Amino acid sequence: MELELLVAFERFPYSSKDSLRRAFCLLEVFRTPDGQIVAVATERMDNPGLSISASAHKVWAQVSRCFAGWGQLRYVERWAGGGSDLRLDEMIFVDGRPTRSLLFDDDLREALLAQSGQFDRITSY
Repeated sequence: MELELLVAFERFPYSSKDSLRRAFCLLEVFRTPDGQIVAVATERMDNPGLSISASAHKVWAQVSRCFAGWGQLRYVERWAGGGSDLRLDEMIFVDGRPTRSLLFDDDLREALLAQSGQFDRITSY
């Protein structure tokens, strides 16, 4: 599966429960061949705020505001699963509460892993 990178933010800001520190993550937004928009948030080692997992609903709220109207939006978290392994979890929100689910779409998983850390442009936010 070929993914089209639409935009990448090196430091995408989001609110965290710890309001004294601004949180940020790497955010890449892709379009799949069938037109879905996939926003991939990656935890940054230098993030001074709460993690993307601990603040999933806040990250999702910011992402969905920024990319409303782009098409069907999916939200995926990418983080180190131990060693050199990367883990991809799709976050599904029911009544505003996040539920973590392994990304079971094998084609999308492989395409995202192939794109990992490679982006054509970075947009300042």
